[in-house]
Amino acid sequence: IGDLMAAGNPTVGLSAHPGRTDVRITAKADSLEAAEGLIAPVEATIRERLAGHVYGADVERLGPAVVEALRAGGHRLAVGETLTEGLIAQELLETGGDLVVTGEVRLPTGPTDEADALAVANDLLIETEADYALVSLAGAAPSSDDEAGRREAIVAIVGPDHQWADSFSFGSHAGLFQGWVVNQSLYLLWRRLTNIGDAGIPA
Repeated sequence: IGDLMAAGNPTVGLSAHPGRTDVRITAKADSLEAAEGLIAPVEATIRERLAGHVYGADVERLGPAVVEALRAGGHRLAVGETLTEGLIAQELLETGGDLVVTGEVRLPTGPTDEADALAVANDLLIETEADYALVSLAGAAPSSDDEAGRREAIVAIVGPDHQWADSFSFGSHAGLFQGWVVNQSLYLLWRRLTNIGDAGIPA
């Protein structure tokens, strides 16, 4: 959307947050109606170019977007998290208390990997009888010689005919890590629930 960002009116800008990016569209006009008329075609173009990545507009958040997708599909979700300490569930329970359950995460001793995350997710499905499970675990600790202090998160999503897990590396400020994992996990789940991605695998 670089060409749109270089245009005059409306102006298009980006605002980066941990795990998500906001696209701002601002128009100058003599009335609100005229400004909205200028914004509408630009927004439509952005949505077309970023298809599969836009989950909402204005003050909409990922949590409610996931809950809406769960409700549309008639699904219940189990959440298990150690890394994010309940923040994912908190984001979802605000609007989806009837669709989201939390479960106890039982981890093996030693380093965790994708297989561990899938095992935890499948245990949660059995324990809660939910349709989907979302799990976030801490991966490898930062190496002492890693100047960026990279941290690793492991995310797993399990559902009907679907088993997926992957690890993600994050090298920014430690204080941003949990927020990044929350948004990344919810985004991947939203893509899965809305059938966006390659062969059903979130991307």
